[in-house]
Amino acid sequence: MDEQLRALLLEAVRDANLESGDIPDIDLYLDQIMSIVATAQSKGAAHFADRQLTKTMINNYSKDGLIMPVKGKKYTKEHIMQMLLVYTLKNTLSMVEIRRILLSVYEKELPLTECYDRFVAFKQDDRARSVDAVAALVEEHGYDMQNDADYFSALLEICTLSDYFRCMAQAMLTARYPEPVDRVQQEKEEKLQKKTAAKQQKKAAKAHHAEQKSAEPEEATDE
Repeated sequence: MDEQLRALLLEAVRDANLESGDIPDIDLYLDQIMSIVATAQSKGAAHFADRQLTKTMINNYSKDGLIMPVKGKKYTKEHIMQMLLVYTLKNTLSMVEIRRILLSVYEKELPLTECYDRFVAFKQDDRARSVDAVAALVEEHGYDMQNDADYFSALLEICTLSDYFRCMAQAMLTARYPEPVDRVQQEKEEKLQKKTAAKQQKKAAKAHHAEQKSAEPEEATDE
């Protein structure tokens, strides 16, 4: 693969991450979080600027239960890492799938900071690995990237690989993370079941009473 194409691909995956050590240990307001995240993201490739983390996104994460409940208007360091994980995962998975993963992670109380730092540390290798994979594909299939037909074929293969990786992620998700229980819906169903059972008991008691009454002997009448 020629150096011009390699440079293009390396720039395409040159995002920037906020490391846990760069996140203050004090609780922060949303505006402060936006500023810190934007500063970190500005160090990446220009096209990642269109993927800014916004207040609306964070409010939706909180509303959907993707981050742990917030007390007041300030967010902890743990909350910020949770936001960043959602922000990263949403490029591949749906919000329903992300919620399924993170609720299990929160329930098991996994060491989130350790997992996050490991993820960020390995991303540099992942960037290089992804470009090397494309280079290997081009070389193995003998593509001439100056040829329009070969260029198009290589692009199709890259899109297919991306889809396969997404499918593998979803398969791993399904194998390890159960669907979360909707507590609100569960409570509604339990109340409905209790209400239905009470009605059935009342109906049965009424029928039993009627049956006993019909079985009683009639009183004799004077002629």
